[in-house]
Amino acid sequence: MSIRVVVPQKFVVYNISSDVKAQCFCGYDGYCDFNSKGEKTCLCDKGFIPHNGACVPCNCDHSSLGDMKFGCHFLDGVKQCDCPDGFEAAVEFCEDIDECLNASACPLNTICKNLPGTYRCECKPGFQVKNEGLEPREVGCEDINECENNGTCISDTCVCINSLGSYDCVCKDGYYMAAASSGELYNPTYNQCYAKEYTLRKTAIIIGVIVAVAIISVTGYILYKKHWSSLHSNSGLELR
Repeated sequence: MSIRVVVPQKFVVYNISSDVKAQCFCGYDGYCDFNSKGEKTCLCDKGFIPHNGACVPCNCDHSSLGDMKFGCHFLDGVKQCDCPDGFEAAVEFCEDIDECLNASACPLNTICKNLPGTYRCECKPGFQVKNEGLEPREVGCEDINECENNGTCISDTCVCINSLGSYDCVCKDGYYMAAASSGELYNPTYNQCYAKEYTLRKTAIIIGVIVAVAIISVTGYILYKKHWSSLHSNSGLELR
């Protein structure tokens, strides 16, 4: 009859029989036990595996994702990482696979977002998922017709024109845009237009002011020259 005594340290077990006394030690990162054949067995903590009679670090979780199942084994004394889906074995750890490098990872009108071990497809601005109950990755995205919403263009001088992934508020016939806008900050909702008659009248006033200023300037210059010539002539008479 054999008796097994476990001392307080979790890593030491003594196997005691009438003629056998053996010490079982696997290091400080796991428990040690004997199987039914009396052979030493190391039961290692998470992140460690048995190798050469001791619990050694696995260290394949380079991304520090504790909830992912990273494993490893030794082949000819060299550590080999066993990586979960979405990862691939690098030199000494599991490296995340960037699925977004594959141009066909996501369907049209979507943006690919890489995540640890996986990826997500999101609709581009101006698009919405085709089926609200499914993910864009599964069914893709379709254009949002902003012109179906009331108030898309706040000015009644504009008409809404839908385009793929966007829209524009353009002037109605007989109206002209107050100022051209473009770029990332362009918001067509607030576009303002003016009637053709107003634009022509405003243009005529501006031209009239410019012409008046020019006439006044030329007239003043001519009067100045005449006055200067008159003074010069009078000075010549006095000298004689």
